[in-house]
Amino acid sequence: MQSAFGSVREFSPAQLRQSTESLAMLPLHDSLAPEWQATLRANARSKIYVTACLGYVRAWIADGRSPHDLRAPPGDIDSAYRYWFELQPPTPDVQQLLAVVMAAREPLSSAHLDALGLLQARDRLPGWGLLFDDREHLLQTLHLSIREFLTDLDRSGVHTAKIARGHVILARSCLRILKGRTSGPLHTYALRHGHVHLTDMLSHGPDREHDQESRAVLHEWTQTFLQPRASYGAQDYKAEDGCGTALCDTELGSTTQSDQPEPETASMHHDRPLMERSTSQKSTSANRVSQSYMYSPWQAQAFTTSWLERQAEQGRSKLLLPELLSLEAKLRLLVDSEAWNGTHSWLHGLLQLVQHLRWGIGTFWAPHFDTNPTYARSTFAANFCVTGPLHHSDVQVALAPHQKLCMPHRVAISSVIHQLVGHSGGVYSAQFSPDGTNI
Repeated sequence: MQSAFGSVREFSPAQLRQSTESLAMLPLHDSLAPEWQATLRANARSKIYVTACLGYVRAWIADGRSPHDLRAPPGDIDSAYRYWFELQPPTPDVQQLLAVVMAAREPLSSAHLDALGLLQARDRLPGWGLLFDDREHLLQTLHLSIREFLTDLDRSGVHTAKIARGHVILARSCLRILKGRTSGPLHTYALRHGHVHLTDMLSHGPDREHDQESRAVLHEWTQTFLQPRASYGAQDYKAEDGCGTALCDTELGSTTQSDQPEPETASMHHDRPLMERSTSQKSTSANRVSQSYMYSPWQAQAFTTSWLERQAEQGRSKLLLPELLSLEAKLRLLVDSEAWNGTHSWLHGLLQLVQHLRWGIGTFWAPHFDTNPTYARSTFAANFCVTGPLHHSDVQVALAPHQKLCMPHRVAISSVIHQLVGHSGGVYSAQFSPDGTNI
């Protein structure tokens, strides 16, 4: 069977069902106790068990110990792994490396471990060269059962990897890589998985130390994607039409904003740049109705555009949708959590940014970017909510430098999650393909 995780060594069914004759080819020590030899022969069909046990015996003897002092043979593969971890107890830096390896979404390269400051700890992993190995410059495990063992508290006990800590380290590392690099394997990993590690980081808890670390990492991400509006106040921000004309002079704070999304209507779906819209759609001064909106105190930075464009270059526009949906759900829980009340302002800003990006990508960006990137950018920018952090930001300037928001202003996102493109007529029924990849 092929593993779902890449960092494992794969064996065919025939290899796993080798007969006891294969033991003759394995370097059994002459002084090995009969009990051990009998156990190995009894479990000869489990190649992983035999390999782990024989490796443990060799490591025991290489450590200057007598084979006569060996403990009783392990009863199963989990016991064999525990023997290894008791023979070579992980130091704090090795424990940190194990946490990172178990949290990683892909096998980590030597360069990545070096960037994390964990390359030196690699050679001190329990069973290095057997349970863990460097294959094709990637840190990989002997078998998927090692990962299952280290991530299951009931199976590994005190040896359980602290995956939550691993996600914290990787989320912070990925952000720094994205800020400092624009290409290369490390950049590719950070682009694919940085925000996913952020979601996974928020999935663990409750733990006071973990909450503090998570809060610090979330704040770093927020500072990178958002900044406070330079002049946030009623006297500075007024709702404007496409020509920049103020529509009202009332205070922004006097208007309430609903968190419920507005239904998608023809008047709110601005699918053409302003310059292409009929001038008859513009309101005259006599017909304008005084309105005001509560502007977001946060403003998206240019890094947001860079991140979005790089995702598109990697062909990840459609993959972003479910990933951002998961992150949005976790951030929503934190915003509603009493434990995070002290960070409500910037955390709510990050939630709003993720929510608006997710909606804009699913509705305007992903359905059209592959065929018409300019159209995807312009329609996304034209539909920025005036109440969100994308409005009047560097993102808006970068995506559509010669276009302003269409009228009427959008003040909330719709309930659309993803717009499916491909049918010109009505669709009356739909179902998933057997493999779940198509509708």
